[in-house]
Amino acid sequence: MFLRGVSIAICFSVSAAVAGDIATPLFEKDIRPILKTHCFHCHGEEGEMKSDLDVRLVRFLKKGGKSGPAVIPGDPGKSHLLEMLSSGDMPEGKPKLPEADIALIEKWIQQGAKTARPEPEKLGPEHLFTEEDRQWWSFQPIKKPTPPAGDFLNAIDAFIAAKQKEKGLSFSAEADHRTLIRRVTFDLTGMPPKPEDCLLYTSPSPRDRG
Repeated sequence: MFLRGVSIAICFSVSAAVAGDIATPLFEKDIRPILKTHCFHCHGEEGEMKSDLDVRLVRFLKKGGKSGPAVIPGDPGKSHLLEMLSSGDMPEGKPKLPEADIALIEKWIQQGAKTARPEPEKLGPEHLFTEEDRQWWSFQPIKKPTPPAGDFLNAIDAFIAAKQKEKGLSFSAEADHRTLIRRVTFDLTGMPPKPEDCLLYTSPSPRDRG
């Protein structure tokens, strides 16, 4: 069960190398994804509420379950959630959370267990995705981008060239026809081309014909 065992006082120190890259962790953006992956299935989703604890909202964490509050803002050492995660007792029957995740949760509690916005009055199917979830690239409407300017055979090369320029890179020199036919035949047959095949590919390249 999520909140079980003897309560102990634990002092936690946040590792700057682990959690320092996030100045102010927020529940929706930084903490909820961790809890959703490891804890929601036993503490909130589909009516499952082990130890009467729901971890889907911060106010539920503050309220806690059978063992009292799971999170005490500003006091990681007295927050039972962090105690159980740090000891490896939770998630039950699964590997201990990565130290980076534990350090981030600790930092979030230390800074007051902040949220990005007021929490909803109640939860329903529409709250399976937060605003942060909806910002994920695969949820965005499909748009036709405008290729970067330049003399390219196709739009894909234009986008690649733009990214290469940002990193100080450029395309390799265009391969000659002899090299191209060798690549094709090795890829398709595993054998080098016949000499007469090489003679067939002496016409100008599409760029030269352009």
